[in-house]
Amino acid sequence: MELSTIVTTLALTAGGFLVLITIAGALPLAMMSHATLVRLNDDSARQFLRRVLSAKIVTPQWLLDKGFEPMGVFQLSLQGLVMVVWQLRGERTFLAAYVIQSRVIPSFITEFEQGSLTTGISRDGLMVPPRPAHWLQAFRSSNIEDQWSHHLDALEFLRGATSQTPKREPIADFAAYVLDWVRAHAAYTRSKPLWFLRIPYWYFVRRSSLYGKSVREQHLRMGLS
Repeated sequence: MELSTIVTTLALTAGGFLVLITIAGALPLAMMSHATLVRLNDDSARQFLRRVLSAKIVTPQWLLDKGFEPMGVFQLSLQGLVMVVWQLRGERTFLAAYVIQSRVIPSFITEFEQGSLTTGISRDGLMVPPRPAHWLQAFRSSNIEDQWSHHLDALEFLRGATSQTPKREPIADFAAYVLDWVRAHAAYTRSKPLWFLRIPYWYFVRRSSLYGKSVREQHLRMGLS
């Protein structure tokens, strides 16, 4: 095979792969405005709760000790994602265990009066740039206690750096609250010029460069100190 043919084949293969990555990233964001979130009935909810607990990511005793109370189990219409959610007593801090096929991915989320903080374990959560004042961090945490410590450290830092503290007002409709949240996030991404063409960069570069970087490190890197 001639060198030019090899180069052309490799270029077409790479181009096709980038197109697939772009489509795979763009479709969920484009469809988010039509997404629905429903609370599962008790039988279905118990099945997913057992899956989360059997993954040994979190225990009932840990939740009790830290003051997390059950919010419910919800299913997002996109990609069949299920959320098992607990809320920290008295404030808008949540532990959401996302059940995606055979995986269970925990994430802590705190809402402020302006903005929020999310601490996860998957680099995929870092791919799309968040709205201003909505901070994201993710670490390869070996257990839920480490992840919670990372979240608390970031909360303490943001309290000093931005004067933001957790919101405390109760939520009347949690499903509507989550949908408003994810739709606003998707709308912000789609507002960026040629956003779909940026997806390969976000996938290959952004999510890896931020993985393991604390909010403090991100804040300092942005020159906000």
